[in-house]
Amino acid sequence: MQKFNNSQAVIRFLPITLFGALSLIIQLNFLKTTSFVYSGNEIAMLILLGHWLIFTATGSFLGSIFHNRIPLYILCILFSISSVFFYWLIFFSRRLLGLDYLVLIGTEKIFIISLLVTAVPVTMNGFLFILITKKIQKTSPDLIIHKIYGGELLGAAFGSFLFSFLLYLKWNTYHLLVVANAIFLISINYPKKKYLLLILSEFVLFSFFFFYGPFFHYFYNNYKVLKIIETPFGILSQLSHKGITYLYSDNIMVYNSESFEHSEELVHFVCSAHEKPQNILLIGHADPLILKELSKYEHIRKILAINECSIFQNLGWDLDSNPCFAFLQGDPPIIINTLKEKFDIITLNVPEPVNLKWNRFYTSDFLKKINPLLEPKGIFQISISGSETFLSSEKINFIKILYNTMAQNFSHVTIIPGETIHFLCSEKEINLKEFEINPTTNHFVNHELLSDRLSSFKIDFLYHKIKSDNTKEINTLLRPKGPFYSTLFSGQHYGSFFPALYRKLSRIKPYHVIIIITFMTASIFIKNTTKSFIYKQMVFFGFFIMSIESLLILLYQSIAGSIYLRSSLIIFMFMTGAGLSSFFYEKFNIPRKGIFIFCNLIILTALLILRFNKLIFLSNVAILMTGVISGQVFPALINQLQKSEPGSCISHVGQIYSLDVLGGSLGVYLISMVIIPIWGFLIALIVVQLFTLAFTLYCFLGRQT
Repeated sequence: MQKFNNSQAVIRFLPITLFGALSLIIQLNFLKTTSFVYSGNEIAMLILLGHWLIFTATGSFLGSIFHNRIPLYILCILFSISSVFFYWLIFFSRRLLGLDYLVLIGTEKIFIISLLVTAVPVTMNGFLFILITKKIQKTSPDLIIHKIYGGELLGAAFGSFLFSFLLYLKWNTYHLLVVANAIFLISINYPKKKYLLLILSEFVLFSFFFFYGPFFHYFYNNYKVLKIIETPFGILSQLSHKGITYLYSDNIMVYNSESFEHSEELVHFVCSAHEKPQNILLIGHADPLILKELSKYEHIRKILAINECSIFQNLGWDLDSNPCFAFLQGDPPIIINTLKEKFDIITLNVPEPVNLKWNRFYTSDFLKKINPLLEPKGIFQISISGSETFLSSEKINFIKILYNTMAQNFSHVTIIPGETIHFLCSEKEINLKEFEINPTTNHFVNHELLSDRLSSFKIDFLYHKIKSDNTKEINTLLRPKGPFYSTLFSGQHYGSFFPALYRKLSRIKPYHVIIIITFMTASIFIKNTTKSFIYKQMVFFGFFIMSIESLLILLYQSIAGSIYLRSSLIIFMFMTGAGLSSFFYEKFNIPRKGIFIFCNLIILTALLILRFNKLIFLSNVAILMTGVISGQVFPALINQLQKSEPGSCISHVGQIYSLDVLGGSLGVYLISMVIIPIWGFLIALIVVQLFTLAFTLYCFLGRQT
């Protein structure tokens, strides 16, 4: 057997390692852009991840059949250019469908759009893995397949780490996408007569490098783009139109320089309900208009704002001109645990709970932390959109759930109706009739507006609607209601298949879901041949791994936010565990019993995180263990298939790899699109546990024919 020195070994592994890094950089850019375009919708991200797995499976299966028919360098060029092209197609998908960039889009539209933008580049991604593996095996027959697979995974780990690092530094990750594609193309061998094709391809790629600004201008149509900043928490966009400045976080508006009414209501209603507020806590965005309104109260001594991202400071805005103002940067649910002072007024100024990131601020888990921070007569304010003309039964249902959540944590909840509904929560009773005779209120708020908003008819009407709704549910981290109702509301305006499906499925009780899943798992015990037994194992492990990964990504977002950084770090941990486990397969060589013990330890870790939110850091340990499992199972099943059915190793790699990602896509779709939005995280974990127990029995007791 031919021996290679270290430099030769590096050269042999370079194409597959760079390919792994590039694949992850492309995937993370696609996920980030999808979340941005669809207003921070985490389910949209995971829908795209499911599509990624499906088309990777398709590509690897096609590669196992047609690996002798397509030149490697041609497919590499097409893959690199198409990945950048379809990245921008995600951006333009709204414009191409004639949809405004602020419109909430139904889940099935997101499903179809992301299906179309991933089909071409990701199918080529799966095909390329097979072609590069074939090339390495042809030039280095001594290399065992698990080392090639491990090299690809370690490259993917490096790609996700690099993406996370640049994101942390607030650098542009799109430029990383272009540069990574250019470097990958150089690493591929070309026939001498095809170097001109390489130069032309590099020119096309680097021309995309300069399109970032112009494409953003096109995305926002008639708005002038002043600044775009990528952060670990989202993409910030500062726009201008007809002299008005707008600020968006992940395509959700958080500031409008002309939104005087919003700022006045947010400040004066709650301040008027308090005798003499002195200490104010703003959770979320503290913009210049809010600070201007608060500065009108001479007795206010301190205004403390807490937000995970210093949005206005990032844009160069000076908010320190108010001597009372102080800012703490960090995740609010964590920061407020460290506060020892108490406040007269605490105001929540974050977007509505349309996704998990914002929903966590409207949960009972978060409100439990708020009450201890209030003075005895202190008031906590939450605001959501309402209507003065019509509230659908589902909107009333959602308002009732939020009301129940607040009533569980505060003795009194007072509601001010209108286009914006304000909830004033306190341990003391708030009399709205005193507002109109309060000199402070009359000084700062238009009397006609006040009389209209405090109309006894409107107040009684809304209270009657809320009390007539019989739901006793509350909004929690483990069973988030905001994203579920956001899906329903989007369907009301633009028509959607998923809201109708969600309505029907939500009528099924959680324990009925568990019973149904239990009976479904019985189908795996049907007698099998050795080959189908191997196939089922790979599908199961793909399902298990991606179910856990999807659950942990969404759980991390529900508890801690900043999904861009967290998801890339979670993927880094998985790829690192899988790469090392596969590369050193013979040294690890975990027996089957050990693998199933690992599976149950992972589920136990996830259960601990559900029970104790402070243990969220254990998700990194859990995902590392899933990587170790993946790195062991993949080469083991290829070896079993080779023994049971001798033949082309490349064909077997394509079959097993496609089954792995096929099972993974099923896990992503089931957990992120159905179970978590409707029944929550605990039911999702129980479902994964049932499949794991059933498959454990199957592997140890099942018969093969």
